[in-house]
Amino acid sequence: MMRDKKKQLARQIIYLLPNDQKPVQYLIDTLGIVKESAYRRLRGEVSFSFEEIVTLSKVLGFSIDELVNETSTHHALFNLSANTTNTQEEVFINMLLILADATKTRINMSNQVIYISLNKIYPFFFTKHQNMLKFFYFEYLHQIMDISTYYHFCDTVVPPRVIELCNSISYETIKQSDFTIVISNNLFINTMQKIQYYYHCNLITDQEMGDIREDLLAILDEMEADTHAGVTASGGKFDVYISPFNVAQSSINISYENRTKSFFYVDPINMMSTSNPELCAVHRRWFDSLKRYATYISSSNQAMRSDFFGKQRKYIGSY
Repeated sequence: MMRDKKKQLARQIIYLLPNDQKPVQYLIDTLGIVKESAYRRLRGEVSFSFEEIVTLSKVLGFSIDELVNETSTHHALFNLSANTTNTQEEVFINMLLILADATKTRINMSNQVIYISLNKIYPFFFTKHQNMLKFFYFEYLHQIMDISTYYHFCDTVVPPRVIELCNSISYETIKQSDFTIVISNNLFINTMQKIQYYYHCNLITDQEMGDIREDLLAILDEMEADTHAGVTASGGKFDVYISPFNVAQSSINISYENRTKSFFYVDPINMMSTSNPELCAVHRRWFDSLKRYATYISSSNQAMRSDFFGKQRKYIGSY
């Protein structure tokens, strides 16, 4: 059975080869292997190594997870955005680059739909508000990087490249996209609790706390305006649902031209992503399940919408 899977994988790679290329010679030239080794791989006697599949994926332009999907319906490949670089700035930028690539490369494709589940505020979606973006970076430094517990908010400097990428993501994801967002009913409580923790540790001053609170209220105003209109500034559909429960997972699903990709946050900054169609379908069904138990507040249901945003303002003001 294992040999059959090897042959199936070999057939998929042969199918992807240019028509004018002979499979054996192509593998010899591309992978730097001898003729007998190439034959053994094509006959299914020897497995392609992961490094060899990566090399072929680069030169032939196919996605590794899409190749695996053709040979197995029981496995899915994930890409983890975390890396081992020593600089805190590069770790943060690496995550933003992955998300920026996911949105930019698909922005001109038709029928793009984005599903988002949120259990806290992710400031790179609201990059006009520099105090919240700064807090997000400050939180990342404390929770992910090995820095002093006495590192203050005032010591934090958001790198220009981070601001640039955040602006790119915010603009590109909204442009010509339809949104469905499922929000945790205690969305701003979760965010305020984190801010309050650092405030009570005397790492955030009263003035800084006031500036952050003003940003949160401005973010809330924008969310309420978009929800009331039911469309984004660029005319995209904007559907917002309020979950009666705490949303367990912040995640994103992007669908475009019969393809789909899902992102799952594993901590405040790092994400796992997959293009496996079966897993992405499960992810979409999870969104549909959340929507069944949630309350739709875009365009209609003004009483529920006003009640929700009124409570969020009280949460922000009382913490």
